[in-house]
Amino acid sequence: MDKILHVLTDTNIGGAGRYFFNLVSSMDKSRFEIVAACPAGGELERQIKLKGIPTFQLTGGESSFSKVHVREIYNIISKQKIDIVHTHASFSGRIAGKLAGCKVVLTRHGLARSDTGIINRGLTYLLSKMFTDKIIAVSRAVKINLIETGVPADMINIIHNGIDLSSLESPKPVLRSKYKIPIDTPVVGIVARLVIS
Repeated sequence: MDKILHVLTDTNIGGAGRYFFNLVSSMDKSRFEIVAACPAGGELERQIKLKGIPTFQLTGGESSFSKVHVREIYNIISKQKIDIVHTHASFSGRIAGKLAGCKVVLTRHGLARSDTGIINRGLTYLLSKMFTDKIIAVSRAVKINLIETGVPADMINIIHNGIDLSSLESPKPVLRSKYKIPIDTPVVGIVARLVIS
C-alpha cells in the first residue's frame, strides 16, 4: 500500500481543498493511505480532521515556500514513511519530497502569470525537472499556461476536477420559488470563476 502525503498551503477551503476532499473520498483505501499537512488553525485543517484523515500542522501560515515548512514536511515524510508527496501549490512540499526520495506530484488548480521572461521560464523549467515527477493540470487552459511559464509539456497531464453528483440527486427548486419562475420555463445558469487580472 502506498502512503500519500497531501500538502496544502491554504487555511480556508477553496478550489484545492474541495479537490482534495473529492479525491480522497473516492480513493481506493485498499491501495492508498492518505495523510495531510496544512497550515495550523484554519477551516481546512478542521474539516480534514473531521473526515478522520491524519493531519499535520505547518507553522507560520499560508506560504508556497518556507524553510520552516521544508523542514517540517521532511520530518513528516521521514516519520510517516511517505511514498508519494502530492502538493497543491506548495513548493516547500516539492523540495521536501525530493530531498526525502519520494515521488512528487503537483496539481495546478489555476492560472499563473505567463508573461515571464526567458530567465524565469528557464528557472521554472529547471525547478520543475528537479523537484517534480508529474504535474496535473485541471484544465487545458492550465496546461497551456504552465507551458507558457516554462514547465516541460511532457510532465503535464490534464485531469479535470471531478464532481460528487450525490448532492445533486434531489435538487430543490429554490430559485424558481424565490423568483416565481413557472415550472415549464427553462432556467439556464453558468458556473464560473471570474478573475480580474
